[in-house]
Amino acid sequence: MEEKQKKVPAKRIQLVDVVLERKGSQLFSGRRIRSPEDAANIIHDFIGDSDREKFVVLGLNSSKI
Repeated sequence: MEEKQKKVPAKRIQLVDVVLERKGSQLFSGRRIRSPEDAANIIHDFIGDSDREKFVVLGLNSSKI
């Protein structure tokens, strides 16, 4: 006797491509980020009213120069 194998339908998966792209630069008049609010203001200026998700990384230096 042959065993009947149950057919399982294929599942569609989403593919996402992440690209790192330099978009330019902006001036920060405060010269130093001293609080989370300073960082939030910079990010808000960058993101604006975008209708897409954004992933932002701020590379901060903690030296006291």
